[in-house]
Amino acid sequence: MGFAQKYNGDDSLLLFNSRKATKKCIRNLGLIMQLPKQYQTFITKQFDEEGVEFSGGEQQKIALARTYCKTQSLITILDEPTSALDPRAEYALYQEFNDLIGARTAFFISHRLASTKFCDKIAVIKDKRICEFGSHAELMQGKGYYYTLYNMQASYYQQ
Repeated sequence: MGFAQKYNGDDSLLLFNSRKATKKCIRNLGLIMQLPKQYQTFITKQFDEEGVEFSGGEQQKIALARTYCKTQSLITILDEPTSALDPRAEYALYQEFNDLIGARTAFFISHRLASTKFCDKIAVIKDKRICEFGSHAELMQGKGYYYTLYNMQASYYQQ
């Protein structure tokens, strides 16, 4: 986690390259929170007693917000991006995923197979090799390794 940096002569909480981008990303990803010094709040208590120590889920949201604002990148790699999020926050991320990525190519790495439903293509890896490739519907229809794993995880959400 970063900390406040100089911005136009004042110390401020800047997660991105501008104050405008910081505010936009915080708003778009639900990062609006009670900060003691608003945008001048340090993201650690190491440099300021009034700094904020974020939970794992909040840290993950900040990392995702940084991804959201990196409009110059062509490829985004997200490795277990929802592992520290609660179910509501994870659901909200999935609903906004296409807006978050925009026109970029995204590699979404996850062991939570429910998260693959919004992906265009899924590469299933077994024994260090891609053993299946296709959309969620195609892989479910094929009733192979993905189908088995998906149903194993889904069984915990059924009676």
